[in-house]
Parts: sequence; structure tokens; C-alpha cells
Amino acid sequence: MFSKSPCPVAAVTRLQQAWNMHDPDGLEACLHPCYQSLHPNHPERNFSGRLAARLSWAAVFEAVPDLRAELLHYAVINDTVWTEWRWHGEEHVSGVPFEAQGVMIFTIADDLITQAQVYTEILETTGPDWDQVLDNLLQNDSEQSF
Repeated sequence: MFSKSPCPVAAVTRLQQAWNMHDPDGLEACLHPCYQSLHPNHPERNFSGRLAARLSWAAVFEAVPDLRAELLHYAVINDTVWTEWRWHGEEHVSGVPFEAQGVMIFTIADDLITQAQVYTEILETTGPDWDQVLDNLLQNDSEQSF
């Protein structure tokens, strides 16, 4: 059904260029018509097809107009490219910095991405001071041991 790509990482490089150029057409051109986006930790986010990917990323480009994608590391095993990413930019609506990071595992065939397993998250910029929470827990635990 699919033929092996001579250089699987080339499709991932084109995807990174499309992300950095905020190019929905270029992004869609990297994906096979039967593209599957699988999110094992968030299965409600799974989707199929190039159009769904295009619409999703177009919304991200609009929300984060200076979005940059950095490919931190990658490894190629046959038709699979394991990648580690960092995306960052200034969030358009609130002005709060945007940062996401994680791993994506791409399956490549016919020089197109046929599937992505997505293990990425938006980094939390607000929330509890975990150092203080841990200090409080440790302090309470040491007080109870006497």
C-alpha cells in the first residue's frame, strides 16, 4: 500500500518549516490523505485527515502569531521518526508567553507523514508554587514524627 521513503526525516523537516512559516498549505502538503493524529494520553484529541490537521494548526497560528517550532532531537528507525519538540511564542490574546513541549512519533510513507503519536503538552505558566507545597508537606511530616 505505502512505499518506503528514502529519507523519512525530510517530511518532518518540511513540517517544521510549515509550522515556522505559519503555512497551512505547506503543513497539509506534508501529510498523507489518510493521516492519523493519535494522542494516547488524551484520546479525545484524536483525529483523522489532513483537513483536520490544517484547521487545528491554523487556529494555533492565529492564536500565537509568532509561534516557533524547535526540533530538539530526533531518531530515525526504518519508517519511524521519533522527535522531541519545543514550540514557543507570545500568546496573541492575553500577551502571556506560550510554550509547549513534548515528543511526537511520526510514521512516514511515500515521503508523507501517515501518522503522528502525540505526547505534547502546553506548559503551565501559573499554578501552585510546588517548591512551597513540598516544603509544607515535608515540614508537616517532620512535625508529626515527634
